[in-house]
Amino acid sequence: MRNSTVAMAHRAAETVAAIAGPAERARAAGVPVVTVRQPDAGMVPGTEGRRVVPEPAPREGEPVVDRTTPDGFLGTDLDAV
Repeated sequence: MRNSTVAMAHRAAETVAAIAGPAERARAAGVPVVTVRQPDAGMVPGTEGRRVVPEPAPREGEPVVDRTTPDGFLGTDLDAV
């Protein structure tokens, strides 16, 4: 979840917690976490609005896959990761 979407989210804190919770539980259990980022049309790279909020952000060393279609596997290396 990016800063720009948190600003307009209904019950933002609850939404962020719901997104971050499964990844935190996986990390605690030693399960790998892979982040799949969606296209961010209209967002300028490096801007505050494009940054991922800290709670669900990938941790150092965790793989991140950028997708360009609605399917996270189509045209990415997600299968290999």
